[in-house]
Amino acid sequence: MSSLSLDVPIAPAPSWSYRIDIEDRFSSLCGYSSKRRIYVITQENIWRLWGDLFLQQACLEPASVYMMGDGEHYKSLETFEAIQNWLLAHGANRQSLLVAFGGGVVGDMAGFVAATYMRGVDYLQVPTTLLSQVDSSVGGKTAINLADGKNMVGAFCQPRHVHINLATLSTLDKRNYAAGMAEVIKYGFAMDLELFEYLESHREELANRDKSCLAHVIYSCCAIKSRIVAQDEKENGLRAVLNFGHTIGHVIERWGDYRRYLHGEAVAMGMVAAARISAHVRGLEHVQIDRLQNLLEFFALPTSLPLPFSVVNQYIGKDKKSSDTFVRFVVVPQPGQWEFVDLPFPFALEEYIGE
Repeated sequence: MSSLSLDVPIAPAPSWSYRIDIEDRFSSLCGYSSKRRIYVITQENIWRLWGDLFLQQACLEPASVYMMGDGEHYKSLETFEAIQNWLLAHGANRQSLLVAFGGGVVGDMAGFVAATYMRGVDYLQVPTTLLSQVDSSVGGKTAINLADGKNMVGAFCQPRHVHINLATLSTLDKRNYAAGMAEVIKYGFAMDLELFEYLESHREELANRDKSCLAHVIYSCCAIKSRIVAQDEKENGLRAVLNFGHTIGHVIERWGDYRRYLHGEAVAMGMVAAARISAHVRGLEHVQIDRLQNLLEFFALPTSLPLPFSVVNQYIGKDKKSSDTFVRFVVVPQPGQWEFVDLPFPFALEEYIGE
């Protein structure tokens, strides 16, 4: 396939702007092979499947490779400390380069380590899951979880380069692939009607992982996110639109102890809940909710809340988008359009939706 590229311009600091490359190999990383000590953070299964080819095509000779545990619950303070100690023990310094080679958990953790080790080192994002390719690898959000909240400790730290190799999706299991499609559908339903209609009309090809369709979709999602990040790097306003479905989705993840549901699965349920809130407060037609739900369910994603309203109401106040008096939701008056709505505390989800 032909390579696709786009830039993420960071207006306050142009030197921190960077390129996203989308191709079916790792060769665009070759320029990073000289003069810097390189440290790769990954997971055992990813390294077993792709490590040799990654090193060969990217022309990399890492000083050391760290294997993270698999799962959102490894985005913890304990893992963060272990990686910092590993870097120190293996001679990493301020000129070293970290490489996040994996999905969203690896990228979030490696990015936060890069933001803080010796007060900051450079890092590259090499995302290997659909979710990380369309969302978490772009934009510089890095974080780890606390027991009572997701992504509560973190920093904004832009990578120097994002390299997306579509070939890695060939070994991604069906459940994680579907979880990534939830984030893709988010972009379309909330921000880009043309993309949403493309997803509806090309669902079969996407289910079969057609490479040309995937390249188009991944490029489209990255382009949407890069435009938003360019205008609002640190989420002072506009960037919060990317949280459509995430407010309740994060509650579901926390309720499931970060083990029961994948992030994309939780977001899928959160999007349907947010769409029902949209119907209540902004008149979204129910036929549009059905379109969203049907597309999610085509990819075998859950769409019904698995927990009582009372639990949502209890935890939602700990969301980063909450204030002392309200919680901010992204709502969709119609597909491809969005608004922010502040719903007052005490929050009662049952007042806005019905299951």
